[in-house]
Amino acid sequence: MNTITQAFAAALLALVGAAAHASTQVLAGSLGDSADPHLYAADLTALPTPLPADFDPSNDVALYQFNFAQAGTFTLGSTTYGLGGLDPYITIFSGNDFSATLVGSTVDDAVWSAPVAAGSYWVAIGAWENMSFAENTGVGTLADGFIGIVDSVGYADGKYSVTATFDTGVTPPPPIPEPS
Repeated sequence: MNTITQAFAAALLALVGAAAHASTQVLAGSLGDSADPHLYAADLTALPTPLPADFDPSNDVALYQFNFAQAGTFTLGSTTYGLGGLDPYITIFSGNDFSATLVGSTVDDAVWSAPVAAGSYWVAIGAWENMSFAENTGVGTLADGFIGIVDSVGYADGKYSVTATFDTGVTPPPPIPEPS
């Protein structure tokens, strides 16, 4: 094998190895879609179907739960706002039910990344300024709900897309080369 081919093969193996220890999921929907099963009102009551006449999707949040069997790095990022969609406010909680406690948050199309222990986590996606009461007061839980105040410009069309990646940092062993 020539040097260029060997370098390319080594780079490809490095990429394959890097991808093998991380998992990625795209969280996508619209805060205005009554069929989205992840939507909750700002006070965290499940939205009824059909929606009531006073339904205001700009005040609601989409909730996603993650369960990690081991410690790793949890990363969330969005490009929705830059593409004309929702200006997202993303909040992360630790716990297996609505008593989960605040871990952190990110706004706009920023990236949030932090090491996390094994366990359950909730990701809440809402429109800009619809912060959790836990974040506003510095104490509290997911069950405390969200303030329900939203910048209508940040709501845009209500569509969101957030990429969630969990990386254990454990690189799998390299493949065993076949005999020549």
